[in-house]
Amino acid sequence: EALFATTVAAGPVGVWGLPGLAYRGAWPVRAFGVAPFARAGDDRAVVVRDDGTAALVPVGDDAVPPRVLEVVGPASVAVAPDGGTAVFGTLGGSAYVHDLRAPAGTPPRVWRAVRDTVTSAAFAPDGSRVFLGFGDNRVAVWDPEAGTEQLVLERHRSMVTGLAVTPDGTTVVAADGQGAVMAWSTEPLAVRWRRAAEERGRVAAWRTRLRARLAAGETAATVRASLDADPGLSARERGSAWVALLTEVFGR
Repeated sequence: EALFATTVAAGPVGVWGLPGLAYRGAWPVRAFGVAPFARAGDDRAVVVRDDGTAALVPVGDDAVPPRVLEVVGPASVAVAPDGGTAVFGTLGGSAYVHDLRAPAGTPPRVWRAVRDTVTSAAFAPDGSRVFLGFGDNRVAVWDPEAGTEQLVLERHRSMVTGLAVTPDGTTVVAADGQGAVMAWSTEPLAVRWRRAAEERGRVAAWRTRLRARLAAGETAATVRASLDADPGLSARERGSAWVALLTEVFGR
């Protein structure tokens, strides 16, 4: 179940289930406004508190006290897909990395990004990369194991306000304060070139086959049906082959 957390006037964090906004109770921490938080598995979440700290709180078990996590000035948070690691972006431009499976009191690793406020954070679906959005308009890609910055993306003209990663991990989408939304490929250029060449090869092979089938007397509708049913083609490849089919039918 997806969750949404809110609070009013520095009160307890109310938890709501999505869809439907069904009330799920309150977390025993205090925060301002819509509390930055992230799920950490099915039974826990991490949330930024109103005193400038963060806590690991239970979901649906008020008897378990929250566990305080050491963070200086947290502004954003993301949790790895396996629920084992939390990354907190801070007002000072650093990131605090907590092992949520470690004993209480275990100090975090700190990434010194030396940039503006870390306004947003997101993990790749496989946990291999962390994307951080900054108040100085940049998006940075970090290796969570090595704690090193791999790449900086610099096309936004205003502070980055939100990040999301596609389920396949190939694209990160960033929004900024001027309302612009940009999509960035996370794959190396050589990988994209190789995949594009493979796609062109599959479409060319389909084009050769459809020409032969049309020449043999098959109707365009029959060829289109087999094209749509081909599991070896991606949606983009299927669209390219469909354009080729139209060209053959109407361009002769």
